[in-house]
Amino acid sequence: MQSAAALSRHTVAEVALALILVAAWWTWPAPCSPDSNLHAKRALESFKNEDAPAARPLAPLVPKLDNIVVPPCSARAQGDNGWGTVYSTGFGPAGNDPTSPNAMRRLGVSRGEALAFIAGGADTIVLPCPFGEVVGVGATGARRFLCGLKQLSEDAPLFSFGSNGDFRFEDAVRELAPRIPVVVFDPTLDQTVMSHRAPDELTKALDHARRSGYTFVPMGIGYQKGWLSLSHQRGKELFCGKVDTLPALLARTPHSTIGVLKIDASGEFEVFAHLEAQAFDLATKVGILLLEVHLYHPQEDGSAANCCYGPDDWAAMAGQLRQAGFVLVGRELGDCCAEFSWVNPAYPGFL
Repeated sequence: MQSAAALSRHTVAEVALALILVAAWWTWPAPCSPDSNLHAKRALESFKNEDAPAARPLAPLVPKLDNIVVPPCSARAQGDNGWGTVYSTGFGPAGNDPTSPNAMRRLGVSRGEALAFIAGGADTIVLPCPFGEVVGVGATGARRFLCGLKQLSEDAPLFSFGSNGDFRFEDAVRELAPRIPVVVFDPTLDQTVMSHRAPDELTKALDHARRSGYTFVPMGIGYQKGWLSLSHQRGKELFCGKVDTLPALLARTPHSTIGVLKIDASGEFEVFAHLEAQAFDLATKVGILLLEVHLYHPQEDGSAANCCYGPDDWAAMAGQLRQAGFVLVGRELGDCCAEFSWVNPAYPGFL
């Protein structure tokens, strides 16, 4: 598992990696040059109207990031008509009430039970890649296994939720598949969203993406449209960003399917439950799925946020993927979390 840069491993920086409000440009792709906060406002404005155009040539944001405090989610939502409500993943209204069910109406398990489930292999069996070759990307502890990458059509994109400003994964995929379109979803580099960020993290990330021809999307993934709030177990709000569902985000791009979908973000169980409820056709829409599962999120002080998802949550999601034709071809097991690599051999984007 990859550790968050400024907090603990799998903490809020990593958690919020797809819960997303990024002040960036919205192009597919287009040349960029430094500009003011107006560009971020324009990019976000296009998402307030469901009929807004899918693309708009905006330059990257170079904001003033000194002494910025993350505004409360309730304050951000006020006056932003039509975007939806403030909500959290996990258990209960704030995500941290172990006596309340999660969005799938399941109660949480203890931290010890979650640890034991991952340590025991998460009831999974890794099968051979149907295409033969499996390519491992990333160091041990954050390794993802790509089966079928060379068989993807050139226009089948990589959607990456949860890069945390670290493009080594995306760069490695681009090296292996030089023509693959890369779309990165990352809100956490902006101090107005997560205040612990250094002032230059956003501009460094935008510069790298511009040079590489990647696209930033100023929106995040969630199980419903709205403002996603992430709070510490003791109640401090750590993140507040706009999110939308995967079908809605996909519809705002030039792409109709996703060749490689990487999700390393909080709320993955809810996201996939929503996809099933909405009859989103994973069998025809996604080729390779690289999914990090978080049963809980460790905090610096030893506590755990959104604790704890358990075997029933994982069984439902894994069963959903298998029913859609996905084959598990790789895994890396951690403590709170695990990386699972899947491939869908029937995906129409495979040549």
